[in-house]
Amino acid sequence: MTDPDLKELLEPIRALTSLFAQSGHPGMILGGVAAGIWGRSRPTVDVDGMILATFADLPDLLQKAGEVGLRPRNPDPIAFAKRNRILLLKHEASGKQVDLSLGEYPFEVECVERSKEITVEDVSFPVASPEDLIIYKAVAGRPRDLEDIEMVLRTQLDLDLNRIEFWAKQFANGLAIPEIFTTLDALLKKVKGQTKPFVKKKSRRKSGK
Repeated sequence: MTDPDLKELLEPIRALTSLFAQSGHPGMILGGVAAGIWGRSRPTVDVDGMILATFADLPDLLQKAGEVGLRPRNPDPIAFAKRNRILLLKHEASGKQVDLSLGEYPFEVECVERSKEITVEDVSFPVASPEDLIIYKAVAGRPRDLEDIEMVLRTQLDLDLNRIEFWAKQFANGLAIPEIFTTLDALLKKVKGQTKPFVKKKSRRKSGK
């Protein structure tokens, strides 16, 4: 049975997935939807996504978004996106909000390449891998993000911990926020001590991928 919260979001998810295909810019689903898939379902009222696109792509991206029923939520979406690297959209048919961040950095490209295709009812869509979702949420660092991380760690036992730890350190050092790594490390140790051991896979590249 489909979770009722996710079921209400399937049409905006379908629209966002169509935008990825029709614009020629790949992307993936993040946020509460991904957390519910890899961890524990929780109330989620909007859809978070990331698309590999630059500021130069914004006019065409907004046109394609309109064609799939996604409209801007603010009067000057391009200026806002250039300041914040995110498009605030609304799915017209359902009224659900869609927050679509712009990605172009190597980590973001890797995440899209590593995303997993999920099918719920008749809707197929790419979702951030559990490892990459954990990394994103560790960087965000809000209480709900940390709760989501813990549930994903408890649910997904076969994780590439090398990748998680590598990128958490990279963001902690690059952003000068050591708590990104120390908080995640504490969660890893907490869960490791209370569940079956994780399978710590060997990274295929030094980059942590």
